[in-house]
Amino acid sequence: MRATVCLATIYPNRAMPVALHVIGINAARRRKPRVAVRLLAVVRGTDDGGRRVERHGHTLDLGGGGVYVALPHGVEPERGFEIGNRVFVAIQFGSAHPPVVPAPLLAVRGTIVRLDARVDGTVGVAVEMRRFRFV
Repeated sequence: MRATVCLATIYPNRAMPVALHVIGINAARRRKPRVAVRLLAVVRGTDDGGRRVERHGHTLDLGGGGVYVALPHGVEPERGFEIGNRVFVAIQFGSAHPPVVPAPLLAVRGTIVRLDARVDGTVGVAVEMRRFRFV
């Protein structure tokens, strides 16, 4: 299953990607649909010593139940990124950096449920959303 959503009809005055694609992979397992989208993201957590850890990357997909973020190599469990850790994710819904026009920011609080070493050298971080809001 693959469907296209035109965001220009949802956010006509925002600098946003033209279209997103709904992902149907593992659709039977998912409670909520996912959308393949590349947006700027910042993931923040704390390490074992309580120090704040922050990594910049981009989303690979986003859904009502979670987000999958690609972060640069160097994300290590002892640096605050391990399965079960709570994290904060800020997702910028603009296509330009810095944003040309104000664009919504999705603030997510969640838990890391999966870490993947990806072939491009990045680390995939799957975060299950606990709370989120647009700011």
